[in-house]
Amino acid sequence: MEQARAAAEAVENEDAIAANLVNLSIVQHRIGERAAAIASAERVLNERNLRFPVQRLAEAALRLALLALEAGDPGTARKWTERAQSHCADPCALRAKMLGVYASLAIAAGDAPGAERFAREAVMLFRGRPEREELANGLRLLGVAATLRGEAVRGLAALAEALEIDKALALPRAIANDLIALGRAHASLGEASRARSFYERAIAVASADGNLPSVALAKSALAGLGESAASERDPRGGDEARLLQQMKGPSK
Repeated sequence: MEQARAAAEAVENEDAIAANLVNLSIVQHRIGERAAAIASAERVLNERNLRFPVQRLAEAALRLALLALEAGDPGTARKWTERAQSHCADPCALRAKMLGVYASLAIAAGDAPGAERFAREAVMLFRGRPEREELANGLRLLGVAATLRGEAVRGLAALAEALEIDKALALPRAIANDLIALGRAHASLGEASRARSFYERAIAVASADGNLPSVALAKSALAGLGESAASERDPRGGDEARLLQQMKGPSK
């Protein structure tokens, strides 16, 4: 990838340079090099001597939005998403991904109806498109929003479909998120044994993947099954909302 970027820079191929930097940011994020991922995306947006295509500027801004969302910084995530939107020509190819960010931001703000609206539109846009991972992300957000609204039964179908897609794509981090979300949905319905099973499966998957944050999240949710029935049945209260918000975002 570095060689491809160097080759593009040697002939000042602006589109290829920007595309390689965005892809490099994605790879760096996936291998845990967060600071480098941010720096690569920022290089696209801060370039002064070359004129990168607006589509690449939008992609870089959306990368920064997703990284900020993962870091629990909704204000910065919203800023970068709005910047991405300003660069994205209509019809915007990134609109569905942006809707996913807005759905996550709505969940963080406790706006379950808004989150469901954004997530539903994202799912509709991704249906029939090749980005199956993004469809699963939208479905997970839809299920989380429904649970947060106190309508977990309706959310279970979306979460089950997300899990099916992520298993077919062999995405362990996404699978762990799906399992935790399914556990929370069942816990909110007072189905502790079903919830326990999903949490234990999430712990097993995340442990095998070396995903310590998801292991901790699933263990915390598992410990929460000892709470009162009233607390378990109200997914909008305290620990329920905190746990749902922690696993709200994209899996990338």
